[in-house]
Amino acid sequence: MKDVSFAYSERQVLNRINLKIGRGEFVALFGPIACGKTTLLMTINGLIPHAVNGRFEGSVQLMGLDTQRSAMRELAQRAGFLFQDPDSQIFSLTVKDEVEFALKNFGFRETDRKKRVQEALAKLSIEHLYDADPNELSQGQKQKVALASILAYDPDVLLLDEPAASLDHKSAEEVYDAVEELNEQGKTVVVVEHDSELIAEKADRLLVMRNGRIELDGEPNVIFAKGIERYGLKEPCFSRIAREAGIKVRDEKELVRKLRSK
Repeated sequence: MKDVSFAYSERQVLNRINLKIGRGEFVALFGPIACGKTTLLMTINGLIPHAVNGRFEGSVQLMGLDTQRSAMRELAQRAGFLFQDPDSQIFSLTVKDEVEFALKNFGFRETDRKKRVQEALAKLSIEHLYDADPNELSQGQKQKVALASILAYDPDVLLLDEPAASLDHKSAEEVYDAVEELNEQGKTVVVVEHDSELIAEKADRLLVMRNGRIELDGEPNVIFAKGIERYGLKEPCFSRIAREAGIKVRDEKELVRKLRSK
């Protein structure tokens, strides 16, 4: 992103954002409500400016493609977008048809489509919902179906807007475990999240936004040590304990091991 700004009507949401995200990174976007996180996410795959009305300035390159000059179809194949509200992107009569929809649009053969649908559902432990009506599912189940529809066509970049917002803690961990595994396989992940406990041990880079700008950018431990409470955010318990004990760790399990070794 180079000098990216965006305004909905007269409300300025992004203010001259300059940002580089490398292939294979796992980046989490934090910040108070209405700071521009989701808007920033939508500029990455061209939803802004193609599908959202407003005043866009600057330029965005997605894997070598100029998002303003490239077709949405081409951009979507490279970067899948998961909305916070699954009802905004689910419209098929069965889970199988929903997950298969993008595969049909992108020209996958029938035998390949069936295999990809089954694998995507299995990654999220919802293969039993294959023939279910999405309208009869819980919000958490719908979110998993929406994510499976993206995983099925295997984009290089995953753009996730609070994917665990509708999930209980167990389901949220399952989703993030699946996303982390995809990241370890080389996928680039950019996620908007408000739960620092949930994302701290997954992401390798945090961006903290306020008033349409990126104010902090770095490794989770470094960002948390700077004090994120002034941004209305809560530092994870394990991070605070580790910092006070003078221990550098990535997650709770590592903290417990190091404390026991002392």
